Amino acid sequence: MKFPKFAALTAAAALSIPAAALAQDTGLVAGATVYGPQGNEVGTIEKIDAGNVVINTGEHSAALPGDSFGTSEKGPTLGLTKAQLVAAIEASMNKQDAALDAALVAGAALLSSDGLPMGTIKSVSEEGLVTVDRPEGMFALDKGAFAMDGEGLVMRMTKADLEAALSGNSPAAE
Repeated sequence: MKFPKFAALTAAAALSIPAAALAQDTGLVAGATVYGPQGNEVGTIEKIDAGNVVINTGEHSAALPGDSFGTSEKGPTLGLTKAQLVAAIEASMNKQDAALDAALVAGAALLSSDGLPMGTIKSVSEEGLVTVDRPEGMFALDKGAFAMDGEGLVMRMTKADLEAALSGNSPAAE
């Protein structure tokens, strides 16, 4: 059993080396401008995290794998134009919105961002106000406070944060 753990750790360490080398070779650093295939600006690197590069197009931000980037005389490059990247980001956002809309239905179970049960969806208004039913009482939040993750429908806050907000003991409640 110890060998697979060792192998996994060795593989993880080996994978981090090329990512670091890639960042050095391609100029992938926060603040760098990224260029498209014709040399036009695509966006700016916001940060690099765990081998992913977060690029801001001015309209949207998205995390892309570090190995998606090349280099040119100008600096880091992508094989997409700004318009193509924006379109891909918006398509992904639309897909996520559709999945959220499909999940936000009466009776759906809801978890907090820290994985705790929060109740069930009672209703969703046409304006996007989501009413949640729970033993402690109902509350309503805008649809933007919810998301989908690997566990299902979640609120974008912890149970403790919600309790504090509902009791008036949080900066958000003031």
